[in-house]
Amino acid sequence: MRPNPKNFQHLKKNLEKYHSGAVHSLQKTHGHILKGVKHNAATVIGSAMLASGVAGVHVPQAGLDKNKIVALTEADTKLNQAAKNLESVQNILSTDPQSLTKEQETLLEISLSDYFDISLKTVLDNNRLNSVWGYFGQEQHLRRWPNDKLLDHGQNLEKGIAPALGAFGYFDNAEQEKYYIAAQIHVLHNWNTDWPVLKPWYKFRKVLVYNPKNQRAVVAVFGDAGPATWTGKQFGGSPELMDYLDMYDGSAKSRALVLFVDDSHNNVKLGPIESPYKITTLASLNK
Repeated sequence: MRPNPKNFQHLKKNLEKYHSGAVHSLQKTHGHILKGVKHNAATVIGSAMLASGVAGVHVPQAGLDKNKIVALTEADTKLNQAAKNLESVQNILSTDPQSLTKEQETLLEISLSDYFDISLKTVLDNNRLNSVWGYFGQEQHLRRWPNDKLLDHGQNLEKGIAPALGAFGYFDNAEQEKYYIAAQIHVLHNWNTDWPVLKPWYKFRKVLVYNPKNQRAVVAVFGDAGPATWTGKQFGGSPELMDYLDMYDGSAKSRALVLFVDDSHNNVKLGPIESPYKITTLASLNK
């Protein structure tokens, strides 16, 4: 049976009728997420029609079905809440405080845990750093294993390689060295008495390093002790970590937040980390 041209004309008029309103409705609801995300017209029209309950018009399969719209809405809601949590963090750290109160530390811990959907702690197993908010200095590459050479590291070679091993010796794998930090564990109040227990506890312990200036974060490990207190810095960062977090203010000296990652099952991967809600929302939009 040949298709009736009148039916196509009727469908065309319906599509034209609702197109403008559909686009406006979708942009109003999800405009902050849709920015920079490429859509085809069928997806935009189909999503808006289904969301608004428009009947009598066939939606192409390229459009989002109802289940996808529900998933998109849930992801959007979680992203909005996560964004509010991140805003709380930004409000605290934007003032660049010299130190944080216990209440502020707790709020940062909860907010960033929710945003990245991982368990973050300022105190873990009764251990805590002297400061969770401090200045970072540029560190060199560290030898990962015997006979390791600078050229073997592949990138950021201009930063050089330290002549000695890190405080914890050789690394278990290349990712640990790639994303390591140095922390002043050697000046902890109980280091001199408890170092036989503290050193193995801190060895390659995971932390989240968060730069509030660009809202970037990296999951890293403790790979060395330092820097010296006279430097005015509380932490040091590997070449890759400093590069990703763009922490080069004032001779490679930038301020960032450091929180323990509570990861007893070793599920959290090292390296740059994004909010899973943000990723889920964008993935839903691209389907």
